[in-house]
Formats: sequence, structure tokens, C-alpha cells
Amino acid sequence: MSQSRQNPVQWREPSFEDRMQSIYGVDFKVGQHPVLRPRQIDVRFPFAALFVVVGLFFVLKTIAVTSIGADHFEEQRLAMAQGTLPEQIGAALLKIDPLTSRIATFVSAD
Repeated sequence: MSQSRQNPVQWREPSFEDRMQSIYGVDFKVGQHPVLRPRQIDVRFPFAALFVVVGLFFVLKTIAVTSIGADHFEEQRLAMAQGTLPEQIGAALLKIDPLTSRIATFVSAD
């Protein structure tokens, strides 16, 4: 019974940077001098997510055009253009553009 049980998970003391980050919520780095300077955080725009959202918008607009027909879709869009400001913005976004019409003719050409 003299064997001591060793814990496989060793606890370590958090570093100074870890403590500063937990206190202030900012990622700090200690330089050569005892002055705290915030680290440069690389901020990138999520272009992939924007591409997916725009692609889904075009797909849904194409599905609407092919399912109810381009003429009826345009009538509904023009009715929306006479409404409130959000409806007018939606009508401007839902205008049948060349990309939507090409995709709609390709999908409905079955």
C-alpha cells in the first residue's frame, strides 16, 4: 500500500498571459520591457459564408421563379414594390436578373 497513485492529468499553473487574458479579456503579450502590449489579432472577413448566403439567395429565387412562373413572379414583385420600405427593398432584391433567368431556363428545360 506504499504505492502512490499518480493522477494522469497534471494540473499546471496558468501562465501570466493566460491570467491576463482571463482577467481583461484581451490577448496580451509581454515584450522585452515590462510593458503590456496587446497582440495583433488577425481579423479576416468570412468570404466563404458570404458566398454561401448569396448562392442560397440565388437558388431560392430561381426556385420561386420556376415554380410560379416568371410572369406571375414579376407581378408579385411589382405589387411588393408599391408597399412599405422593407417590401420595396425586397422587391429590388428579387428583380429577375440575367443570372436568375439563365438558371431558371436551365432548370426548367428538363
